[in-house]
Amino acid sequence: MDANKTLSEQAESKGFKCIHGNVLEEATLLEASAKDFRTFIALTENTEINLLASQLANDNFYVPEKYVVISPNENNEGAGVNLLGAASTLFASRTDIKPWIEKIQSSNYNEVETKITKETTTRLWVKSQLQKNNQVLPLVILDINGNKRPFGYNDTLEANEIVIYIE
Repeated sequence: MDANKTLSEQAESKGFKCIHGNVLEEATLLEASAKDFRTFIALTENTEINLLASQLANDNFYVPEKYVVISPNENNEGAGVNLLGAASTLFASRTDIKPWIEKIQSSNYNEVETKITKETTTRLWVKSQLQKNNQVLPLVILDINGNKRPFGYNDTLEANEIVIYIE
């Protein structure tokens, strides 16, 4: 879903089903069949929009899994992180996604897979990358059965799971 018609059309041209509309309007979520969603990901540069959209997906459509991007550059007044509720912070940390979007759009990134050798939390994994001065954006966790889940806060990485990230 995107309010920007050009971005919606670009996504469609790449084979994605994209709904042009405002994610904060129930009609847009209805058009996207949000009642059938298992996972909702709010991925904008605006923390407040992400939190409000997640709350709408939760309250009106009972989406069980919600992930939101929390920007480090916002004071998060307004909607406030108290709306996070049952949602998880995508990437397990506050993230400025604008430079990552630019990297992806310009194909200036590397996709990396790393196997977890010892159980840890997603938050500690991110902190360990920062301590090594690695600038990474963790996207997906691949479990030992081949199932994928978003890389979010308050998750556990088990031994032999794989983290897929970009750098």
